[in-house]
Amino acid sequence: DSELADQPAIQATLMDTMGTVYTSLGLYDSAIPLVRKAYERRLKLWGGEHAEVASSLNHLGEVLTLKSDYDEAEQRLREALDVRRKLFGPQSAEVADTLISLADLLRLKGEYTQAEPVIQEAVAIRRKLYGTTPHPDVARGLEVLGLNYFDRGEYETAVKYLREGTAMQHKLHPTAHPDLAESIDTLAFALMELGKPEEAEPLARLALSMKRQLYGEVHPETATGLNNLAYALEARQRYDDAEATYRASLAINRKLLGESD
Repeated sequence: DSELADQPAIQATLMDTMGTVYTSLGLYDSAIPLVRKAYERRLKLWGGEHAEVASSLNHLGEVLTLKSDYDEAEQRLREALDVRRKLFGPQSAEVADTLISLADLLRLKGEYTQAEPVIQEAVAIRRKLYGTTPHPDVARGLEVLGLNYFDRGEYETAVKYLREGTAMQHKLHPTAHPDLAESIDTLAFALMELGKPEEAEPLARLALSMKRQLYGEVHPETATGLNNLAYALEARQRYDDAEATYRASLAINRKLLGESD
């Protein structure tokens, strides 16, 4: 704020980078003001139709989504989408990225019907850009599509897309990686809803092991991994183990979020 006041472009870049790091650490309250300041400085420097402004809008929408501030998140993501379509064209990687972020938000709002064409458009763009070669963006699109079917209660279709996305992540990341851990965890959860807890449990354990290795014990992703494993244990009627695992997840969330969230 002080030493870089006369270099606003560099200041904005550092703020945006710090905000992204805080987001990856699950520290959303620390991330939001930094990403917002980066956006405001870039907007003042370059006006609304600029790639860096669109990037800031996208980051702001994503972290607001994680913080459950859905109304502003949607506004920011739609602004980013409009700018990126104008700057990069409708078939660009940048547009697909924002479409996926918007679809995630719509899913969280329960607007599954509205989310589906958004996801399909993003997946189509990415398949056209990257072809049949495994690519993390294609894998992520398949996972979001699977999650949307999951949220609609269409579990068999959901598992189909989630398996495809997870297989691609395995090819991309032979060892522990955030995207692979999330993909495995999501597939495990979908398999539980499909009534296959015996297949889900080892996957949930693998995902949790990766998340502990990647994030440590006190992190939202570790808490989610514990919760999913507990769900599998409960489904297999191992109630004592399930309760202990649920309590471990709850303890992490209380430490991160407090009692009121």
